[in-house]
Amino acid sequence: MVRHGYAALLFPRVKPPIRLRRPALEILESRRLLSDVRWIAPTSGDWNTPVDWSTGQTPGPGDNVAIDVPGVTVTVSSGTETVGSITSSDPLVISAGSLTVSSGASTFTGGLTMTGGSLTADG
Repeated sequence: MVRHGYAALLFPRVKPPIRLRRPALEILESRRLLSDVRWIAPTSGDWNTPVDWSTGQTPGPGDNVAIDVPGVTVTVSSGTETVGSITSSDPLVISAGSLTVSSGASTFTGGLTMTGGSLTADG
């Protein structure tokens, strides 16, 4: 209905209220995301020392490992370790035990030294 003149002044057109919709949640499939675990110790040390890692525990199969503290060397000296990937700008030494990199591309710009043990890479 079009209003003209005096009626338009007395009864201005009012817009209907805006209806807000509730946000909908979508159910997603479960996914396992690799987490980032960083070497945080300011000095060199053994891979198996939990306090030297950002999570307070040694890296596991679902972890992306980053070793980037200048001047440190991280040594795998025992045990069987498995991680998702490793990016290291510091030297990594495998002197005993084994290290498996299971799922991601890895980079060792600080050098990799093997004096014993084994390294297996599947990425």
